[in-house]
Amino acid sequence: KTADEDHNVRILITKRVLEFLELALHTSTSLKIPPGLSSLQNELSVFAGQFLSLVKHNQAVFEEYYNNIIDQLKSCE
Repeated sequence: KTADEDHNVRILITKRVLEFLELALHTSTSLKIPPGLSSLQNELSVFAGQFLSLVKHNQAVFEEYYNNIIDQLKSCE
């Protein structure tokens, strides 16, 4: 039954993982694994590293395009 997307434990773990990834995007220091996720520490650390690498690559490649879109949106206001 834990595979159920509406299961409270699954919702809580998903929330904590997403909060951890968001924090990782906005800090350059080493992060502590959130409470309740220590059993996933290795997997979460590897995933976070790969995710951050992908985000940085995406930003480096497409930053100019994103800036143009933002400028266009600002001019519509």
